[in-house]
Amino acid sequence: MDAICGTAGTNLWIEKTLSPCFFETGAAVCALLVLLPTLLAQTRRIALHNVAISKAGVTGCEGGFIALSGFVLVVHAVHLAASLLISDIQRLPFHAVYHATLLCCWLVVLLMSIRATRSHMPLDFRPYCLVLMLVYLYSMVVFFMLYNSYMNEDTKAALYPLSYIKSGTWTALLQTMASLGMLTIDSSMQLGIKVTPNDGFPWNAEDGFIDASGNQGRLARIRDG
Repeated sequence: MDAICGTAGTNLWIEKTLSPCFFETGAAVCALLVLLPTLLAQTRRIALHNVAISKAGVTGCEGGFIALSGFVLVVHAVHLAASLLISDIQRLPFHAVYHATLLCCWLVVLLMSIRATRSHMPLDFRPYCLVLMLVYLYSMVVFFMLYNSYMNEDTKAALYPLSYIKSGTWTALLQTMASLGMLTIDSSMQLGIKVTPNDGFPWNAEDGFIDASGNQGRLARIRDG
């Protein structure tokens, strides 16, 4: 772990929580393990189904999910750039690995969500959003406790730059709120709940798509050839 933890050392625990090195490395692996089966299920869903639509555009729910996932992606991109350009953070290789991995994960989610707006078929990213929300929430706890240890002049915490600790705390808070928002929106779409007025594309999870005139449609399965 020396190569990935860098100058932060290989301390597993700092006070009563995991060190950022072990946590961020484990979180990156966890995100991949959760995203891969989720993507497999959604890719198969896209391949098997197509929904007839009566109106072009993006629904409020779809737009909200895309905006929040794009926001989280940009945050990871900014932190990745900082970890590669700022000398204090360059000595923490695990930080770049963490943000690069999560950046790729959210990019895939974003692109698939945009693709799904063509047929207004809500994809189910609830397992991924739930796990990532818990990751970001625990990340906030890790950074908060690390900050307290740093202020108490703990030698282990002192191995991490203060700028890294402060930025990580606020970032984790924003990402927790964003992922909670995505989880709520996704759950609403899966349950057929219209959370924004005048979307024009209310969705019924069982029967499919209801057009603007209130006529309820069915999922149309289209075979190739």
